[in-house]
Amino acid sequence: MSQFATEGIEAARKLLIGHELDFESRGLRNNLVDTCRIMEERFPEYDQWKMDEKVEREEHQKRVKELEDDPAGLIKFALEKLTGKSSTTQTEPDTPVFPNTPSKIERKQKVGRNDPCPCGSGKKYKKCCLNQLGNDPLLN
Repeated sequence: MSQFATEGIEAARKLLIGHELDFESRGLRNNLVDTCRIMEERFPEYDQWKMDEKVEREEHQKRVKELEDDPAGLIKFALEKLTGKSSTTQTEPDTPVFPNTPSKIERKQKVGRNDPCPCGSGKKYKKCCLNQLGNDPLLN
């Protein structure tokens, strides 16, 4: 179809007829309809498939608009679209999307050469851990 050969239209059509459409086959259907529109070719299901594509796009846009302030809901919706399966579990609004991610990123303070060593020895950093490879407190 990407070469705009009329033989590809019938081959793609046969792949789609009589099968439940998943994410990839919907993409093939949409490409087939778009290609036929450009080539001014028609097949028996053209008008129905064109209407189905339009309805699905409108429903998709409506759902995305509803979930625009809910990142977890958007991810869940995207996964449902990709897998073709509806999620049965309800997530609580306060549940993080990635539960193992720390809520705040801790930044280590940079230690100056003349500052006390962070290892707790009481010595200056330059006399204690600065020159010891593998014992740099900023890397631990």
